[in-house]
Amino acid sequence: MAFDYLDALNDTYEVITANIETGEVKTVYQNNKLGFPNYSKTDGQLIFDSFNNGDEDVLAIGMAADKISPSGNASELIPNGKWGIWYTVGARSTLSSEKEITDFRFNVVAPAAVGVINGNQITVDLPNNINKENLVATFASSAKTSVSIAGTQQQSGITLNNFTNAVVYRVTAEDGSTKDFTVTIGTAGPVDPNDSDGDGVLNAQDQCPNTPPNATVDTNGCEIFSLPADNFRVLSKGESCKDSNNGSITISATANNNYTATISGNGANTSSNFTNGASFDDLEGGMYTICITVQGQAGYENCFDIIVVEPEDLSVSAKTDLTAKSVTLNLAGGSLYTININDEVFTTSESEITLPLKSEATKLMVKTDKECQGVYEEIIELSAKTIVYPNPISSGVITVQLSRPSQENIELQLNTFDGRTILQKTGPPGTKTVTLDADALQSGIYVLTINNNGTKETYKIIKR
Repeated sequence: MAFDYLDALNDTYEVITANIETGEVKTVYQNNKLGFPNYSKTDGQLIFDSFNNGDEDVLAIGMAADKISPSGNASELIPNGKWGIWYTVGARSTLSSEKEITDFRFNVVAPAAVGVINGNQITVDLPNNINKENLVATFASSAKTSVSIAGTQQQSGITLNNFTNAVVYRVTAEDGSTKDFTVTIGTAGPVDPNDSDGDGVLNAQDQCPNTPPNATVDTNGCEIFSLPADNFRVLSKGESCKDSNNGSITISATANNNYTATISGNGANTSSNFTNGASFDDLEGGMYTICITVQGQAGYENCFDIIVVEPEDLSVSAKTDLTAKSVTLNLAGGSLYTININDEVFTTSESEITLPLKSEATKLMVKTDKECQGVYEEIIELSAKTIVYPNPISSGVITVQLSRPSQENIELQLNTFDGRTILQKTGPPGTKTVTLDADALQSGIYVLTINNNGTKETYKIIKR
């Protein structure tokens, strides 16, 4: 890196370079002003500003092989110039090209059979009794790489492959380059005489000496019952309306077994036996836990936390723009909204919509596709002196919009319903819009008093 050195007491300047890895520092040039130095593309030259024979010029000096020592003398590069910057046109990749397999092993035996990596060849010896048609390899590769076999993505410790013949692993680097590794299973490995079924449990402790190859076993060598992670599909259907208690949870299974599903939560505590599917109906909204067991498999249980949703109430916040003669509605609670403006009907699934106001007094009505979510109604008067929005409000700011700028100071006062003053605010003549911070308010009902041009108006504000 290059930088300026300034001794303000003695009015001396230097162009300095440094190797930030070794800490070595060099003085490149005794300057007479701040030089703003920077390197060329290949770091072979350094340019900087200097006063040269009465002119301010951009000078250049060659750099030695260490890139911090000067080579030769500085010379004029750009006369009557300053703040030189060295630009380079081109492109370069900063993506990694590393693509190695750094470790390869099979954990089907204990201890694990570790592969020998020699260039792009990997060899692993396994006992003769191990079934090579259905093996899971555990491997590690360079950072930011992906590993595949014949285009199929591989996951260490998860993906099954047939290793009867040599298998080619392709490692793809971050920059897209690839390298192939050929994995060969040795055939000379002897059967472990102390582990006849090759399950990793020695014969002396093995209570199930004929475990099938690649089976998952417990400490006694006996197969542990398991099901695929995607064996169950659990879906919930929400209530059609609040308190309708008609939600449901359905379960489907890929493999047929004698299952028992138990549901708990929100007062529910019941079970259902099934082989490939079950359903729990007439549920109220809330969180439930579904636990599934298999008859005859005491150690197996799979549990799911499921939410049965409950529809929200319709929420509408209307913001009127007196200048544009339009209203912007912020909508929540539904999936499809029907908006009626003076008997003109609009439908939308968006959470915000702006609609024109074609008359001085507009009747606004909003509802969803579910009557139980409620109806929002409001009369919008464009001739009103003051518009206060949003109201009710949950968070953010309350905007007070006047139909025309105030001629005198405008005074606002916010009181609780029992008369306590919470906030006072004054706006100068010409004020058209005033905002109040609603986040500082507790939930409740407030009275807003506006004194504008000698006219006093009051509004009820609801903080949710």
